Amino acid sequence: MAGGIWFPVLRFETSEGRHVDTEARYGRAPAQARPGDEVTVLYDPADPRRAALEKKLGGRFLGLFLIVFGLLFVALGLAIGAVALVVTQSL
Repeated sequence: MAGGIWFPVLRFETSEGRHVDTEARYGRAPAQARPGDEVTVLYDPADPRRAALEKKLGGRFLGLFLIVFGLLFVALGLAIGAVALVVTQSL
């Protein structure tokens, strides 16, 4: 853990049978997995030490939800602004 971000230590075997111990390139808070959990590891075949955990699907849905929710607030703000502009011009 560095500054509240967890960088998992990965131990895996490449498709060529090479055993690799490395720290993930990207960290998260909270931790994406617990020690001993089975996870999918994505790695560079030319340098397997450059590895990261596959992102969980829930993170994508959360991100999409937040984007849609934010866009709804922007649209609502624009609509309120347009109504306010029309009202002030008619006075």
